[in-house]
Amino acid sequence: MATTALEPIGVEVTGLDLATADDARIDELRSLLAEHGVVVVPAQEGLDEDDLAALRRRVGDVRLAPAPERGGESLFGDRYRAYETLSSDIRMHLAGRTVTDGAGAEQPLFRRHPDTGRTALHLAAPERGAEISGMDGGASRTTIGFLYEHATGADTAYRHTWAPGDVVLWDHDRILHRETVVAR
Repeated sequence: MATTALEPIGVEVTGLDLATADDARIDELRSLLAEHGVVVVPAQEGLDEDDLAALRRRVGDVRLAPAPERGGESLFGDRYRAYETLSSDIRMHLAGRTVTDGAGAEQPLFRRHPDTGRTALHLAAPERGAEISGMDGGASRTTIGFLYEHATGADTAYRHTWAPGDVVLWDHDRILHRETVVAR
């Protein structure tokens, strides 16, 4: 098993068959996820839905996606880096605020990761109808749009171009996943 760091976040793992990975290799995947947030494992063409479900159970609290049939690209934004690269004025202005999604679920906008304790920008896509506490609708939409663009920008997000057989795993508490952008 070999690893190659991706920029600005993530790691690619080659020489690993996820269908036959033993417990030691799964532990290595968990460690890589904790360190890098995103793990790309190419050349996994033989995995079916049952294999992917078994892998999810073995790895634990992680999101996982096989290559979409239509190909394209996905963005994986580092919520730690997004928080850490906000100006101190913006962080102070937004400190203590909550974000409420379209379904009414309310969470802190800046949230500590349950395993690492690091602070992350906790935000979903603007299309989900989110609002920030203490702001009117227009200010919320503008701020959420700014924060989302910041969290998915070139300095904070890995852009993955899908190839057949790719499997990508990510830590949902750390990584903001933007839906696949289909290649044209």
